[in-house]
Amino acid sequence: MKILANPIILRAAVVLFCSTFAFMFALIMMRLLRKSITEEAEISSEGTPTLETLPLHVYNTVIQQLKQQQQGDKAQAQAEQTRARINEALNHAVISNLSSGVVIFGTNGLVKTSNPAAKTILGFVSPTGMSAEDIFRGAVISRPLADDTNASGPNADELADETICVADEVAAALRPGGRSHRIEAEYETPADEKRFLAVTVSPVSGEDGSLLGVACVIDDRTELEIIRSGQELRRDSAAAGVSATVS
Repeated sequence: MKILANPIILRAAVVLFCSTFAFMFALIMMRLLRKSITEEAEISSEGTPTLETLPLHVYNTVIQQLKQQQQGDKAQAQAEQTRARINEALNHAVISNLSSGVVIFGTNGLVKTSNPAAKTILGFVSPTGMSAEDIFRGAVISRPLADDTNASGPNADELADETICVADEVAAALRPGGRSHRIEAEYETPADEKRFLAVTVSPVSGEDGSLLGVACVIDDRTELEIIRSGQELRRDSAAAGVSATVS
């Protein structure tokens, strides 16, 4: 009892008790914290499964979805190809049955395609692969058509007097900034048949604005020119007869 009554020993006992209690409390808290961290890690790993932990039915579902998407893309591509073939066939049928000749030049200046009317008018069995100079062979523009907007204005007379070949108009349309032109020209077929042609030269552009080539729409106006020349001749003869009578 005297020992417990000693204040030094009593103080040491209190300090030892407090230290032991604090140590035990810290040890218990550390174990609880470690257990909590371990449980959160297990929950996190379960929430984001890896490829190895995915069940088999998930793989099957993904594979089926990929197959369906692939089949849908394939069907869409086939439908677009079918529409393109149909449009191409319709365009070919329309152009083939036109009474006007149609000649398509590529960006290299050579003929890519032509319709039967163009072959008949120009007198070639197949102009494919030929240049504008080879086809028109120096045919000179006689005058621009009256409805050609590019030929109106103060320079119309100068344009009519210039010596411009039809091939020059095709080459001009293939250059950047080329515009449509409607012109008339005297033409001679390889069989030496003289014809009078009205030609519309137009650049052909793609959806992105890039130049794809030049289209020439050709009308044979030989008969109309013969009729017009005969009418002019009769008017001149009538005017000459009137002048002679007056004199």
